[in-house]
Amino acid sequence: ETVDIDARTRNVYTGRTITNVLTPTREQDEADNAWTIFNRVQESVMRGGMPVIGDRKRYGRSFQGYKQAKPITSIKQNVDVNRKLWDIAQEVLVS
Repeated sequence: ETVDIDARTRNVYTGRTITNVLTPTREQDEADNAWTIFNRVQESVMRGGMPVIGDRKRYGRSFQGYKQAKPITSIKQNVDVNRKLWDIAQEVLVS
């Protein structure tokens, strides 16, 4: 099931992506409070490695398939993503 498409990268985020981002990787991340979940999502997005569907090539042929999201290394992207994540967190907490 497709959840969202990033127009810039043309990657598709699915339920598999969301599950991967929300799954705790450390014992400290197992709490289910808003702050811990926010940090879990933030670290997953910044670190990359979650499965997204996007354009791939194999043996000279293009196809759509799962690939690992790249980590965010640009300072500008880092600031933009963190700002957007914070805005989303605020919207969720207000609703």
